[in-house]
Amino acid sequence: MTSPLACKLISVFFSALEILMLIATVLVVGRATYACAERKGFQPPTLWGILGAVFWLYLPILELTDATTPEKTSPRPVEYISWIVFCLLIASVVLAAGFQTP
Repeated sequence: MTSPLACKLISVFFSALEILMLIATVLVVGRATYACAERKGFQPPTLWGILGAVFWLYLPILELTDATTPEKTSPRPVEYISWIVFCLLIASVVLAAGFQTP
């Protein structure tokens, strides 16, 4: 049988883990938006990175927009990771909406 203190510590750990995961997600998506803006030549890329961290829909909009530079470059690994995170976020919203009780 676990003690009340152990239960409290586990609860605090998982609460902190949720907050850390949210912060990590925001940082990854913001960094990927910055990398995409820099790769495609949008100025200033720092502003695009901040906008991408705050409003996550800027990343797909930037990816679908034509580059201002004529040369084609492949996306960086952080952009691929952020696309996976973005798809997981959309899937979690859809699944959460599906489990709502009427």
